[in-house]
Parts: sequence; C-alpha cells; structure tokens
Amino acid sequence: IALELQRNGFTFDIHVVRTEKEIREFVRTTTPDVVLSDYSLPELSGPFVLQLCKQLLPTTPFVFVSGVIGEDVAVDMLRSGADDYVFKHRMGKLGPALQRVLDSTTQRVELEQAQSELLHAADIQRTLLQVVPDTMMVFDSEYCLREYYHGQDVSSALYFGRLIGLRLQDCTGEQSNVCTELLSVLQTMKDEHLMHASMSHTIGNTDNPEEALFFEFRIAHNLRQDSWVVIVRDVTLSERQRVELEESAQRLQQADALKSNLLANLSHEIRTPMNGIIGVSSLLAESAATSENRELSEMLKSSSERLMHGLANVLCLAELESGSYVSSQQPFLVDDIVSGVKDRHVLSLLKDTVELEIADNSNGCSIHGDFASILTICRNLLSNSCKFTHKGSISMSFSVETTDNNSCLRIQQTDSGIGIDTSFIDTAFEYFTQAKSGLNRPYEGAGLGLAVVKKLVDLIGGDLSVESERGVGTSFDILLPVSIDKQAKYRKNTYFESDSKRVSDDRTTVVIHTTTDQTFDDIIDQIDSQSNLKYTHSFKELNKCIRDVDNVVVVLPQNEAAGVLLRIEKSIEDIKRVPSIIVLGEHEFTCYNHAPVTGSIVESGIHKYKLEEFGSFLTQNRGMYSKESFR
Repeated sequence: IALELQRNGFTFDIHVVRTEKEIREFVRTTTPDVVLSDYSLPELSGPFVLQLCKQLLPTTPFVFVSGVIGEDVAVDMLRSGADDYVFKHRMGKLGPALQRVLDSTTQRVELEQAQSELLHAADIQRTLLQVVPDTMMVFDSEYCLREYYHGQDVSSALYFGRLIGLRLQDCTGEQSNVCTELLSVLQTMKDEHLMHASMSHTIGNTDNPEEALFFEFRIAHNLRQDSWVVIVRDVTLSERQRVELEESAQRLQQADALKSNLLANLSHEIRTPMNGIIGVSSLLAESAATSENRELSEMLKSSSERLMHGLANVLCLAELESGSYVSSQQPFLVDDIVSGVKDRHVLSLLKDTVELEIADNSNGCSIHGDFASILTICRNLLSNSCKFTHKGSISMSFSVETTDNNSCLRIQQTDSGIGIDTSFIDTAFEYFTQAKSGLNRPYEGAGLGLAVVKKLVDLIGGDLSVESERGVGTSFDILLPVSIDKQAKYRKNTYFESDSKRVSDDRTTVVIHTTTDQTFDDIIDQIDSQSNLKYTHSFKELNKCIRDVDNVVVVLPQNEAAGVLLRIEKSIEDIKRVPSIIVLGEHEFTCYNHAPVTGSIVESGIHKYKLEEFGSFLTQNRGMYSKESFR
C-alpha cells in the first residue's frame, strides 16, 4: 500500500491498528483523512470495523482493500457505508480510488456546510421577518407578487397579502392606485435597466398631515432574474414630526428675526445715550470746580464705561449666537490695534502695582482682516488679565507670520495673575462662567469676556491656546488669519511718531475717532494712497492729532458726535484753528467746515454729502486745511 501511494504522488503517514481498543484510542486524539481496512482480520471483521468507523468518524472515507471478497460482498459493503473497495490483485487502482473518495468527501463536507449555513440563514430570515417593521414583497418578471411579509409597523390600510399570485396590472379595489403607481416604476426600471428606485404614496387628506398616512417604497431590481424586491416603510409618524419641525423652525426664524431687530434697536438705543453720558461726564470732570466734583464725575464716567463694556459683550455675544454678527474686512495696521486696546475702561482695571507692556512686532506691516473683531478680542483678553493680576506684569505682543501663501496675526499675552485651575480651563470659555459665583464673589464681571474671545476666534477661523498655573499666571496664544495689504492702500502714519509739536504735509490725514468697535468700510474703501488714515479711541489721542498735524479731517460716528464736538471746540480755542469735522449718518455725512474761531463750529457752515461722495470730497478739498491757509 505504501509503495502504491508513493507511486501515485501521495504524501502520507500510516498508522496501523489491529484491535477495537486501538481504534478507539487512536481516534480520540487524531482524525485520519481516510481509513483503509482488510475484510478479514485476525481479531475483527471488516463489517464491524466499517460500522465502528462510521460511528466514530462519520465524515472520514472508508475503503476496503481485500483479496478474499468478491464483487457481491464488495457491493454489499458499499451499501453498508463503505466509500470504495480495491482488490489486492489490482493495487494499481488504489491511487485513483483514494483520490476519488477524498475529492468526493471534500465536496460532500462543503455541500453539507453550505446546506447548514443556508438553513441557518433561513432561520435568521424567518426570525427577522417576524420582527421587521417594514413590509417586504417579491415580484417576478411578470410583475406577479410571489412572496409577501407584512411589517409590524406598517398600517393595515396598505395590505398586499390578498394579492399573492396576482399581477399588479390585474389589481383592483382599494389598492388599485398604489399598484398602478408601483407597476409604472417597475416598468420604467425594466426599460431603463435601473437597479434601484424609490417612490412615495399617501393615503388620505394630504393637506392635513394628521389625517393622512404616508409610505415610502424602496425597490431593488435583480437584472439577471428580472425580479424585484420591494420594501414598504410606514413614515407617517416621521412625516408628521417633519411637518411639526418645519413649523417650529419657521416660528424660531420669526422669533430670531424679532430678536435680531430687538438687538439692533437695543444696540443703537443703549449705546447712543451711553456715549452721551460718557462724553458729558468727561466735560464735567474737566470743568469741575472742586476735587470732590471731579471725583464724582470720574466715578460717573468710570461706571458708564464699565456698563458700556458689559453691554458691548452682551450684545456681541447675542449677535454671535443669533447669527446676525457681521464680520467686516478692512485694511489696518497693528498700531491701530495697539492704540485701540488701550481702552479707558480696560486701563481702569490695571492696578498701580502691575506693569503693562504692549509690543508691536509687525514692522509697520499693513494687513487686511476683521479689525473690529480683533480689537474686541484684544480688549477682552487685556481686561481679563488686568482684572485678575494684582502685582507683577502683563505683556501683550503682536506679530505677523507668513508661511507659504498664508498669513496670520499672532497675539500673545502673558500675565502674572492668579492663574486658572487646570480643571477649570476647559470651562473658562463658557458663557457666564467664573471660578467663583454668587454675590460675594471677589471679582466683578458677568463671565462673558473669554466666551466672546472664543466665539470671535472661531468665527474668524483662528486658533486659541491657553496655558495657566494657579498662583503663577496665564498665557494666551492666538493665531488669526489675515492677508498682507500688498496694494499699500493703508500706510502707516509717521506723523504721530514725531516728537515735534507740529508736522506739515500736503497729504490729508483722515482721523476716525470712535470709542466702540464700529467699522467704517463705506468710507475706508474710498481713501486713496494720497491720504493717511488714523484711528483714535480716546479724546487725548484725538486732541494730539488735531494739534500736531496739518490737513486733518476728523470723522465721527453720529452717535458719538455731540460730546466730542463740544470738546473739540473747547480744546482748539488756544490754537486758533478748527479742523474739518465729518459726522457720519446712515446714508450721508455732514461736513462742519473750518473757519477762524469767530463763533461755534455749527455756525461756521454745514454741508451734507452722500456716503459714496467721501472719496471725491477728499480729492476736491485736499490741501485746504493747512495751517498756512489761516494766516
């Protein structure tokens, strides 16, 4: 046997057993690929060994190799379960016989496994169909319903069970409409060789979702067998919920529009009188006869500015949440941010024991970005550090970084304040959040500053990181996307860096004065390269510009003009000159012409222009404001 197996190319191990005990011990640890047995054995009989092996090794092929059995006995053994037989005087047939039974056994095992898996899948299918919420239908190539399973969640108003064995085109009665629609879809899929399609069907009053039933059909086309599987889902509940959501969304949009209008009105109605209060309190402080009155005026102004700062954050946050916040892009210098961040309210929070350092490392680079948002970010960051730093220092630096084709403004701030607990850092940027709350908390504020910072950084598309240690201090690092103003439309005004008292030049200097985050895109876009542009955020800065620079045009927003006009008129009495002053309205601007001081500014002449005429106004009047024209 071994020689014959070798001759036929088999790789094998032979294990010889002679008794029933040896057989049982062997199969306990090993499963052979095939059993070869003689018919006549010293201690056993061939039929007994066959039955024992079929009991112990039901899938292992069994082949008789004998020289004593005849054809009749061999056939009987095949009927008893043997897979084949080979006569000893024909050993040349052993190899092919073994290969045949091994292949047959492999195929039988695979077939049994496939049948087992098929039965298992059928059991799973039956189980799923018992609990599936959707109705399932199978149609043949003649559009005849062959299989039907009604879903648990599908209304009985759409029941196809009675149509089994019928064609869709033969359907009558209550289901005739949906059958006609479904037949049309199936025919289209067949004509256009589509594999997937869908349709919807409504039963009842479609104008009133509460009285209608809604269904969705998903159809799969088996192109090879030209059959269809149709799944029907009852979407009545989800459709009614969708209608309710749309109605709710509409109500929310209306409420949001009302909220936006309210915020716009509040912003104007609150900021305008507050600016008036701040302006008048400044005048009272300057004209106070006694130190007590001056102290009361300063207290009034400080409280007003604090209220203005809080209102600005509340309104800004409300606009951000409602989606009505407008990001306005304009050219500016980092120097404008440095000047604007030194807000009176912010600096009023700075303790005498704290040193403030603000560094501009941009090298006078003109950039284009959301100036108002960036200024708000910086003011809130600085006011936060001023509030929580009792001694030491606060440093803020600005730099413009360029990588590949992208540019960004980097704002870094470090303080030696009380710091933030590590566990509190993640929540420090949430609304109305403070380390300690309640009326007895040691620090003032509504807990909105850092929330506004985070919202604005995200809106601009920037990145914010913070590191802090309790009792050591806090560091903020912010990267904001900007673009380099390569057209040099906005140039750094070197006049304000001079130590001399006056600087003369034939170019017009436009000074925009505002104590808020208001933007002036309508007029900034009209300022050409022959004019200089400067922002001032305190009257001290504005007064210095008026005194030290010729050819000044002062631009004031209408809601801040009243108090500033009075202060300008009073401050220029000793220099015998009046700058040209422009007050911006919503659609026009008013020019208060310059004149020697023989009366008030208002009496010296008033002219009104449209906002789009600002650029031509500068061009036509360039040079007429110089000091020499008054001599």
